Amino acid sequence: MNSKNWNCTSLKWYLYNTDCIDFLEKHCDKIKVDCIFTSPPYFNKRSYSGKCKEQGNKSSYMYSTSGKPLENEIGYGQTFKDYINSFDKLCQLSSKILKDSCFFIVVINKIRDKKKTIDLADIFTNKAKKYGFDLRDKIIWIKNNPRTSPPNSMPYYLDDCWETILVLSKNNAVIKDRDIFKTNIKYKCDNCNNIKLYSNSSNIIMTNIGFTEKNSTESQHPAKFPITLPDKILPLYCNKGDLVFDPFSGSGSTLISCINNEFNFLGCELNPVFYNNTIDEVNNILNHGKQLHMST
Repeated sequence: MNSKNWNCTSLKWYLYNTDCIDFLEKHCDKIKVDCIFTSPPYFNKRSYSGKCKEQGNKSSYMYSTSGKPLENEIGYGQTFKDYINSFDKLCQLSSKILKDSCFFIVVINKIRDKKKTIDLADIFTNKAKKYGFDLRDKIIWIKNNPRTSPPNSMPYYLDDCWETILVLSKNNAVIKDRDIFKTNIKYKCDNCNNIKLYSNSSNIIMTNIGFTEKNSTESQHPAKFPITLPDKILPLYCNKGDLVFDPFSGSGSTLISCINNEFNFLGCELNPVFYNNTIDEVNNILNHGKQLHMST
């Protein structure tokens, strides 16, 4: 199993090129983390070993529907039953590695198939509840780059422009800082002489419907989410110096966000191409302003 770790001042970031289920089975009794933030692979939509191509109506949207599944890959090449069983196993092992009074945050989409929609967020929540997690909140993430419906689906579905972010809690977890995104937005009442009623934070993630900015860099990952997503969410649910775990590191968005926000990081990425690309990107970030020590 290949791995990289970076040390910068008192922070450490670890990334392993391995199957997260195997990693958790071997280490969940030895390692404890302060937060889990991840996005599970899609079901049979994208082979994460296949070459990507572009689609989208606001910006380039990378996706792939061909390619040979990687060994132990979750989502592509599985039956739906096996895919859901992977959720069950992930929740079971996550409950062991996560400390008490901490959050398990999952970015998850829906499945549209045969003129029906399957709510994966609800399925994942029920699996998590089996292992002691409570559903604390749901955030609706409005994506900056919605995928247009394929022509054969247009008579049945609207364009898919949002995903669910599940905020699952283990025992008495609490929000760390509600005031980190204060703005000068003012709310007025049109029916009461425009009297200002109250000020609030911007509608990014502080409410449970939020937007993020687009990616600033291109990626060969078929389902990269913007770094601004963990940048907005992690400070709400983590203290500086906390250890964040991402079992599906992908293009490294969570890792880079941890560097931005002074969190420690532990992650797994099965695909060697994404793993190596993340290493290159992190090295580039750290070598442009921070003292870097790296080992294998």
